[in-house]
Amino acid sequence: MATLGPCDAGAGLEAAGLRALREEERRLDAPPLSSTVPFEQIGQSATKRLWRQNNDTACEDRRPVSTAVISDLHLAAVSDADVARRPEVARRLADALSAADRVVILGDLVELRERRADEVLELAAPTLRAIGEAVGDRELVLVPGNHDYELVSPALEDARLDSPEVPREGTYPIDTGVLSRRIAGLLAPARVSLAYPGLWLRDDVWATHGHYADLHLTVPRVESIFAHLVGRMVGARDRGISLETYEATVGPVYAFSHAL
Repeated sequence: MATLGPCDAGAGLEAAGLRALREEERRLDAPPLSSTVPFEQIGQSATKRLWRQNNDTACEDRRPVSTAVISDLHLAAVSDADVARRPEVARRLADALSAADRVVILGDLVELRERRADEVLELAAPTLRAIGEAVGDRELVLVPGNHDYELVSPALEDARLDSPEVPREGTYPIDTGVLSRRIAGLLAPARVSLAYPGLWLRDDVWATHGHYADLHLTVPRVESIFAHLVGRMVGARDRGISLETYEATVGPVYAFSHAL
C-alpha cells in the first residue's frame, strides 16, 4: 500500500517541497535533483531539513491519503490458483484493503478469457463481495487490462462515437456495459468508477496495467505476435505510437481473444 498524499515524504516530493529543494540546490550549487530519485537518496542534508520544515508547515491541517494498488487477481482462472479459491489469502487481502482511503485495481481483476462470463461472475462473486465490504463506501477505481478488457470495451466504443481521441486518464460510466455494471454491483458498497487506459495516482505518477507493451515485446507470445500483425495492418509504425494507435492495435486482438 502506498501513501499518496501531499504530506508524506516517503511517497515522493510534492510540488511546493520540490520547488524549495531546487531553490536550495541552486544556492548550494548542488547537482540537479531528479523527481524520480527516492527522498532517502538525496545527499544534501540541508535540503532535507528545508523540505521537512516546509512540509510540516504546509501540512499542519492535512493528512496523507493512502491508496492501495493491486492488480492481476485473475479471479475465476481455470488454474484454480486465484484468491477466489484461497480463502485465507482473500481474507488477508480484504484486511489490507480495509485500511486504505482509496483502492485502485490496476487490471485483470477477473479472468474473462477462460470461461463464460456467467461462470466468471459466479466464481468471483464471493471475493468481489468481500473486497467491496472491506473497502466500504470509499472509492474503488477499476483500470481494466488485457484479460478483463471487456469491462471497458463498451464504454470505449460509446466514447468513440463522439471523439476518436483516447485520453490518458479517461473516466467512463461504470454502467455502460453489462459486465462492468454487474461487477460494480458485486463490489457494493464501494464507490466504483472506471478509468482507462490509466490514471494519475498523484501529479508525477501515472499508472496503467502495462498491456500496451505487447506491441513492443519480441518474446514470441501469441498475443504479442497478433499485436504486431494488427499493428502493421493499421500502420502503427507509419502513424507513430499514440494512445489512439495503441488502442487501434490491441483492441481487435483483445476482442478476438474474448470471443474465442
